[in-house]
Amino acid sequence: NSKTGTYDMSKLNFTTMTRMQNALGKALKNNEKTFNFDEYQKTYRGQMWVLMKNGIVDVEATNAYNAAVLNGELPHESNEAQEEAELLRAVIQSVKEGIDPVTGQEISKAQGFGIISGLVFRYTAGGYKGKKIKIPKNILDKIKKSHKSKSILTSEMEAKILEGQRKGTTNGINGGHSSDINNNNPNFATETVEVNQDGTKVIKFTKQFPDGNISKIKTSTIFPEDWSDKDIIDSILKVSNSTAIGQRKIDGLTLHRGKVDGVEIDVIKKGNKIISGYPVGGKPTPGFETIK
Repeated sequence: NSKTGTYDMSKLNFTTMTRMQNALGKALKNNEKTFNFDEYQKTYRGQMWVLMKNGIVDVEATNAYNAAVLNGELPHESNEAQEEAELLRAVIQSVKEGIDPVTGQEISKAQGFGIISGLVFRYTAGGYKGKKIKIPKNILDKIKKSHKSKSILTSEMEAKILEGQRKGTTNGINGGHSSDINNNNPNFATETVEVNQDGTKVIKFTKQFPDGNISKIKTSTIFPEDWSDKDIIDSILKVSNSTAIGQRKIDGLTLHRGKVDGVEIDVIKKGNKIISGYPVGGKPTPGFETIK
């Protein structure tokens, strides 16, 4: 439109617009006209942002906005449609590999079919049908990791699992399974009782509490020396999301077991809350009735 300087959306050629953007780059630097970009509707098309007002594309505002983004004068807008499509693609790929995209656990083909069926409506309604979207493995791994944990692990319980927790006001201690429990740590005194084939150790240790008191001697199985505290917590979370293998009828606690990097781990949960986690060390947890 020669009077308004705008173009009808239906007649817009995005390739031509891109060329115009490059050609006008220098002129834009000297253009004193300013735009309030908040007044425009922004749509991501053809690797660039298109600005519209009242249903009409404003070419000048479009070029000014993209130039500002490229020059770092504005934050990069997120491509919401593309991000949703990538998430959908990641979910489908996860199911194809036989992994539940939420829990990270193995699933059957029938279970996978049920998950995919539930996504069909959103896929077609969202306009992604027919598009070939390639998603890098690191994005898939990131999505799996961010969605795989349903269990709850509080910071207090994490500390109990790693360094041990005082039993009320007594000098007894619960937990304590970190490889940092050793004689190089000034808060502990340890004695190795047995080294297991998987690298875990059975030790006896005492811990100095913040009030200066020394704990009673505790026998515990600790993780291998090369396991960091992060490795331990990540592995316990992973095992906690597996299907329960046992249950204690008296209080409803569930037992979860899994092997990570050759180390067998038991996790006990109360509902979704983790209340204990440790390496088995060849001695599985007693007191739970097998779930069939």
